[in-house]
Amino acid sequence: MRLFYFKEGELSNFGDDINRWLWDELLPGRWSSQDEITFAGIGTIISRSIMPDARKWIVFSSGAGYAPPPADFGGPRWNVVAVRGPLTCRLLGLAPEKGVIDGAALLSRLQRFAPLPASERKGIVFMPHYESLRVGEWREVCRRSGFEFLDPHADSNKVVERIRSAKLVLADAMHAAIVADSLRVPWVPLFSSPQINSLKWLDWSMSVEVPYKPLSLPPSSPSEVLRNKVLGWYGERFSISDPSPEKAVQHFESSRRAKEARWWRFYSTWCRRFCYTLPSRAIRSRPLAKWERQVKEDLIDRASEALIEAAGKTSYLSSDKILASRTEELLARLQLLPGASAE
Repeated sequence: MRLFYFKEGELSNFGDDINRWLWDELLPGRWSSQDEITFAGIGTIISRSIMPDARKWIVFSSGAGYAPPPADFGGPRWNVVAVRGPLTCRLLGLAPEKGVIDGAALLSRLQRFAPLPASERKGIVFMPHYESLRVGEWREVCRRSGFEFLDPHADSNKVVERIRSAKLVLADAMHAAIVADSLRVPWVPLFSSPQINSLKWLDWSMSVEVPYKPLSLPPSSPSEVLRNKVLGWYGERFSISDPSPEKAVQHFESSRRAKEARWWRFYSTWCRRFCYTLPSRAIRSRPLAKWERQVKEDLIDRASEALIEAAGKTSYLSSDKILASRTEELLARLQLLPGASAE
């Protein structure tokens, strides 16, 4: 099989980067860049704007939530073995049994990532969404809060190991929570911007039967303040207030209809440029440098206080029974793939 996962430029992103080595460890010797079968694994990648053309597809634990699927999704060239959760099934018209769990849950089946007892874990860690890291000062927020910063662009093997040894994970990035839950580390869901996708969080949390009640973090820089206010204007607002499955699906469908309009690409490109890119440059320009530094200091302090407060709120962990059941089901389906061991 030929492995496909989302990549953006040279920087890796934690949840997507796990694909790079997890499947090879679970199914060694089954991967080739020349194979006619393309394997879609971890990530919100069931999207016509992300998935390239391929002769045959195997979809295994992937999710939907950003854009409509390829036009012929579910047709003869598609083998949908499993998807992330019930909302992906609903969006794609799949049978409910196709919704199992995110593939990152299989990390716990690797001996080197066996969950640690609580007595051997220490420290509180925070991982921001990679988009928030581009404009925010989250590394400095962590330093002032006294928590450990987890870089979503760092080596994913090392990040998984650090999550495994943590006492608590503060998760702005969804896969920080998924990995923590899989390795039996309590987690707190956060959202630092309207770009955090409520639908995909709900999709996964419903699969493990845990409520999704995220805590809001204030912006940590003037550029982040601006970006958060205008994201929705050019189609990148994916969060909803008081998230529920119905509201998440409705938001996705209304967004999909807008983005399918013939004028959308032109509009969104220029809207982003004039509403965010150019004003952001002005904020960081030399004439405004002193003001920008002063405002940033206040914002970092506010965000640090909010992060400290979040660490004291209710943390979550799915039940051992439910997680084991979902993970065993996904592992059983993995063993049915072409060339997989029957063990």
